[in-house]
Amino acid sequence: MPKVFLSYRRGETTASAGRLCDKLALTFGKEKLFFDVDTIEPGLDFVAVLEEKVGSCDVLVALIGKDWRVERLARRPNSAGQGSAGGAGSPGAAPGARS
Repeated sequence: MPKVFLSYRRGETTASAGRLCDKLALTFGKEKLFFDVDTIEPGLDFVAVLEEKVGSCDVLVALIGKDWRVERLARRPNSAGQGSAGGAGSPGAAPGARS
């Protein structure tokens, strides 16, 4: 089974991400799914864990919300491991998202 990394923005996509996480866990198994609130132990280096998990995933699902374009243009985020994952990527839109 592939290792799946679920990426989302806190706030507008949190609820959708939680529901998607539950469904992915049923399909792939909880042990194959990375979802930060369930996977990162307190006290660990958040960025280091993200870099390691993004770099070792087979599939990265990025869930975006309706204001993603405005935020992206405003501050050009440098996501941990951005572009370094060897697996497939899959953008996903939260309810109300616009392309």
